[in-house]
Amino acid sequence: IQTAVDARVGLLRMLADQRSSGLLDNMAVAERVANQAHERFPGMAVITWIDKDEILRWSFPRTPANQALIGLDARKFPTAAFTAQAVVTRQPMASRPADLMIGGRGFTMTFPIERGGKPFGRLSGVTRVAELMDVALRKGGESTYRLSVSDEDQPLFLRNWSDSQRSYQSESEVVVLNRRWTVKVQPRNEYVAALKTPAKTFVLVGGLFFSIGMA
Repeated sequence: IQTAVDARVGLLRMLADQRSSGLLDNMAVAERVANQAHERFPGMAVITWIDKDEILRWSFPRTPANQALIGLDARKFPTAAFTAQAVVTRQPMASRPADLMIGGRGFTMTFPIERGGKPFGRLSGVTRVAELMDVALRKGGESTYRLSVSDEDQPLFLRNWSDSQRSYQSESEVVVLNRRWTVKVQPRNEYVAALKTPAKTFVLVGGLFFSIGMA
């Protein structure tokens, strides 16, 4: 999960640097680069440019839902309470998960940009959580482990999760810019029942720590 998040943070940081230097001033170039990012990074639903007055000026790829955002005041978006901190601090920020205006559930990462030492706007990327997790967890384990990913008290992703099953549960963190996600992993009951010997129990515990390490 951390690897998938880091890849998308790195992508947006690179695009923000290109916007700051003027490489994405040309609309056609910006659209081509954003479309490539959308294709290569599943879950990256939309990449937007918001000017210094907090008006959204472009939104790619050109889907009807994304285009409907153009001209809107970003201060009225569901994630505005969090992304507004980026404007004040001039530091990249991530929002908590929210129901997206373009559909689905996801989070926003935004990168403030300056030119000539003055605020110029910010480049943002919206990621759908379900698609991000599909990529991060494609190696499997669904039949073996339960998984819970949350942002503070707000669930982000659950797979076969049970709050009543605490045996052998392990926890770790995923860093998303300023936010911390909690990742919990449990073995499924069927898997625990199949492991009766001390040697197999060692394998179970070792597998849990390995899964946490891969998060």
